[in-house]
Parts: sequence; structure tokens; C-alpha cells
Amino acid sequence: MIPIKQTITEHDPEKGIFGNCLQACVASLFELPIEEVPHFALFPRETWAAEFINFIESKGYFYEGWAPIREIDNPKVNEGVNGYLIVSGISPRGFRHAVIYKDKKLVHDPSPLNGGLVEELGFYLIKKPI
Repeated sequence: MIPIKQTITEHDPEKGIFGNCLQACVASLFELPIEEVPHFALFPRETWAAEFINFIESKGYFYEGWAPIREIDNPKVNEGVNGYLIVSGISPRGFRHAVIYKDKKLVHDPSPLNGGLVEELGFYLIKKPI
């Protein structure tokens, strides 16, 4: 994992502006320049998940779904990418935010403010095929 910071921190859905924390987390996990990862939040609500899944699969992994944070201790669901997980929750600014955890601890916040999460909601189940 190479920590990549997000390049868009402004969040104003009414103007169609969304921070790119998820894009930065995916870039970090797959050790890619952020420009090589789609800004998933810009896709329509109906298609962003398909774009996310297609990108994950193009990197040799599969996306099993989103799990509530209470399942983070389940070793069968939290393999992640080399042990790293994208955890989603609420940032100190009150917005949905994505960060990277390893061993149930924050290891990378893509926000330049480095505030982490004030509330953990869940994590993305990204796994290497067996």
C-alpha cells in the first residue's frame, strides 16, 4: 500500500462536487497514481458500483460487497488487499469518508486534514480470488 492523498476535498452535492477519498483509497491499495483510478463518486448512483466492481476486477481482485463495521473481526470477510481494508464512515466534517485500516486500525487517511473517522460504518469486501 502506498498512501495517496485525495486531490478533491470540497464536498457540495448540490453543485455536483464530491471529494475523491474513495478514489485515493483505491489508488493507495493498488499502488497506482490517482489519475489511473476512476473518481467513482462522479458516476450516477445507478452505475457507480458497477464501475467500482469492474475496476477492482481489472486488478485481479473481486468485490464481495459492503459489510457493517461489526463484522471487521470476522477473518473470513476481511482479507482485503494485502491485509488492508477500505473503511467507510463519517468524517469530522460530517460527510461520508473513506480511509484505510490494517489490523482494525487507521493506517491512512487520504484527507489532507488527517481527521480519520468519527464514526465507522462499514468496510468494502475486496478479496483476491482463491
